[in-house]
Amino acid sequence: MTKKITSVTISNFRGISEQMSMSFTKGNDNRGRSILLYGENGTGKSSIVDAIEFATRSVVSRRTIGGKKDRRELQNLIESTAGPRVDIAFGNGESYSRGAGKVSPDVKKLVRLNPVPGFEICPLVIRRRDIDGFWTMPEEVRQSLFFDYFRDLGGAFLDEEARQLAVKTYQDAVSLHEKALAEIVPYLDRWEGEYPEHTSALSGLRSHLMYEHGSGHPRALPVVVEQLFKNFSASLKGRNLAAAAGKQALTQGVNDRSRVQNILTRVSKRAAADFRTVTGAEWVTDFIFTLTGETGIKIKLLTRGKTIDPTQILSEAMLDLLALLIFIEMHIECAIAGQEKIIILDDVFQSVDRSLRMRTLEHLGKRLEGWQILLTLHDRLWLEMANRALNAAGNDHLILELRRTTAHKQPFLLTPATGPLRDLQHCIGTQAPATLTAGAAGRALEAILEEATQVLQVTIRRKVDDKYTINDLWEPLRADLLKSEPANMSSIVKRIEDSRFLRNSVGAHFNAAAEGISSLEISDFADAVMALRGALTCHCGSHFKRGGTAGGKWKLAPSCKHRIAVASAQP
Repeated sequence: MTKKITSVTISNFRGISEQMSMSFTKGNDNRGRSILLYGENGTGKSSIVDAIEFATRSVVSRRTIGGKKDRRELQNLIESTAGPRVDIAFGNGESYSRGAGKVSPDVKKLVRLNPVPGFEICPLVIRRRDIDGFWTMPEEVRQSLFFDYFRDLGGAFLDEEARQLAVKTYQDAVSLHEKALAEIVPYLDRWEGEYPEHTSALSGLRSHLMYEHGSGHPRALPVVVEQLFKNFSASLKGRNLAAAAGKQALTQGVNDRSRVQNILTRVSKRAAADFRTVTGAEWVTDFIFTLTGETGIKIKLLTRGKTIDPTQILSEAMLDLLALLIFIEMHIECAIAGQEKIIILDDVFQSVDRSLRMRTLEHLGKRLEGWQILLTLHDRLWLEMANRALNAAGNDHLILELRRTTAHKQPFLLTPATGPLRDLQHCIGTQAPATLTAGAAGRALEAILEEATQVLQVTIRRKVDDKYTINDLWEPLRADLLKSEPANMSSIVKRIEDSRFLRNSVGAHFNAAAEGISSLEISDFADAVMALRGALTCHCGSHFKRGGTAGGKWKLAPSCKHRIAVASAQP
């Protein structure tokens, strides 16, 4: 059964000092959905992203040049001294916890490097720095970019150097622990049984030492013994941390180069197809990935029978796009091998040229059909575009906003409004003055007309410099809507026609006579604007398109995957 995250609870993790819960579900429906996580820089989006990867894979570090790890601090070091903890639940009923504290019987406690089943093969997160660093990575060590992907495919190591490094690290840790054990054994005369093999047993060892030193009564340890105990504890922890990779390295070989090459070939062909779809660059035939040396990958662009270095022909924006597509296709390849279909894109579209973002996300929405996506962003305009793109792809998602204020020690989540009705709904919800509500309704109407005339392909007479007033858009759309179904569309059109003057007389300009207009009239105008929006769009926010004709009326048809009958508009 495919896993989908339904909730994450984070405690004392990086920028989150207290406890924060994040739900991936809606109402009573326990299906895990995709998330658009919006927030300004510094609000804590990356803390949430790292917490999810920590919970599922026990790591947030990444390999860099030569396999070296880029380590990141997990614990919040400012507000709390407690250890970090992340609890994660899935739609199939499984719940896991990693970090400090006890758990209930129905939650599985994850220890050491054990990942959640289904998350062994590759990371969950593609980060902006992955994209930015792709082409600056020297060709001779470019396999390091995929170190955390290749290693778990079949349990093999990326190269012999990495395998030997894991063996040496483990052997050194074992030797250090044996030395620490030998130094503390003389103080354990009355110890019975095996010496501790896990850190959970260290408290018992310490108690024994205290009683041993106190002749049957617990006493503080002498400085020398205290230091020996600390050395033993640290060496035991270090040995156990290195054990999984070390034992694997002793029994596993390096990756079969032919297998790795086949993976890269499949990934590159799909990335080339993605690239052509997004950019329209049909002259790009393929991208050729070739393994070189122990850790190198050579990448060439194939066009008209010739191979060219992509960095010599593609712009920086195109190179960043290509890097993102390669990582996406690598995740798809890992999903084919058994990884769960969950992916986190952390601020990656900031590296993609603005003109390509919408097309890229619309395409990826289709490529990642059936996946759970968490997309972080800090631009509200891009949030609106991403919301529209995922709606068009039929990806069921939620929008969450992360905020941080001086009154709160940690960020908090809220559900922001999106779309053309955002400000109008805020005015209504806060009982804003009539003038502000009229202005918001007028702006919403403009946005609705702008979108509707384009999607429904309404004929509009060209004007000099394409400068159109609200009347230039409304009149042809009004005439068109009166010829459409549902039948009561005409009542909504009439309500807009009767009240749209309020946009100018009250909402846009000062008018002394209009200052005394009743709030009921403004409310009717706002209701009419919202009714028009509701009549033209699906519940997911995507716009209905022009459908077939019947009985002299043309029909509104869904443009999304919600194949529902277009309901009668509410007058």
